[in-house]
Amino acid sequence: MEILVAMDARMDEVFSARFAVHDGEPALVGNERVGPPEDLTVERPGRTVGCGNGFERYPALRRLGRSLSAVHPDLVPRAAALIPLARAWLLTNTP
Repeated sequence: MEILVAMDARMDEVFSARFAVHDGEPALVGNERVGPPEDLTVERPGRTVGCGNGFERYPALRRLGRSLSAVHPDLVPRAAALIPLARAWLLTNTP
C-alpha cells in the first residue's frame, strides 16, 4: 500500500509526499515537494490512500481521488506522533 499526502500550502500549492507502507511502517518514496496540485499523480491506482486537506480544497485533487482506494482529507498528524520522528532525526543528524 502507498500513502499520498497533500496538505494545503496556500497560494494554490500543496505540500506533498508519497510513502510506501511495509510491515505497518511508512517510508518516504522520492522527495517531499511543494507545487501545484495538478502536478500530483497516482503511481498505484487502487492501492494508494490519499490523506490531507488538499484533497478537499483543490478540485484537481478531488478528481485524482477517484483513482485512490480511499481519501481522508481530515487526517492530520498529532504533535505526539512527531516525537519518534524527531528523535530518529536527532540520532542521525547530531554530531
